Amino acid sequence: MSKRFISFFVAFILCVSSLCVFASADGYGDNNTTVKDTLSDEVDWLESGTYKIENGFVFVDGAVTAEKFIHNFTNPSKVTVSNKAGSVTGSKAVATGDTVRYDGTEEKDEATVVIRGDVDCNGKATVTDIIKVRSHILKTSIIKLGTAEFAAADFDDNNVLSVTDITSLVAVVLNS
Repeated sequence: MSKRFISFFVAFILCVSSLCVFASADGYGDNNTTVKDTLSDEVDWLESGTYKIENGFVFVDGAVTAEKFIHNFTNPSKVTVSNKAGSVTGSKAVATGDTVRYDGTEEKDEATVVIRGDVDCNGKATVTDIIKVRSHILKTSIIKLGTAEFAAADFDDNNVLSVTDITSLVAVVLNS
């Protein structure tokens, strides 16, 4: 896809989005619930110097293979990644919504993977993700608060999806 088309598309999104009222975190109405309030389990045993681990999510900037992802944890021999289809290993891409597990002798822990910008859960940020966030802002579809998809789209971590988040997402897509 040409950069000229993407630039036009971004301009269109910004124009359309500026005409609407930003959606609240749950998509409609006033709701003061935060992502932290919706998740009860804190991740205790998963540790990484590379990834931000918070509120049951492991945040990753950019596409990553399972092998590299697992290697960036403090104790990689006890870390596994899986999705609905099964284990994610080797050169397979880790995607938003995948589950990372720590399985120690007595300690067990898990969190949900969030690839920044990967709203459609395919492992990378694309124009499709931009369209999903735009649809949420225009209230034609909703990305539910507390989900990995919402966390992937909420670049400024304010629990509201807005033009600011689309702008950040566009920058990620253009640089990938």
